[in-house]
Amino acid sequence: MANRPPTATPQLSRRTKTLLIVAAVALVVLLGGARLVDVYVDWAWFGEV
Repeated sequence: MANRPPTATPQLSRRTKTLLIVAAVALVVLLGGARLVDVYVDWAWFGEV
């Protein structure tokens, strides 16, 4: 059985890391924003009843 030489794991470029962080933040804002809008609409709706 042959042993393979250890290989370094590929490193992400600075641009890729930045894009991944921006995408994650955008996803959190979209999901959290939708929830906050839903809570606000319910609060406003039932406040008028």
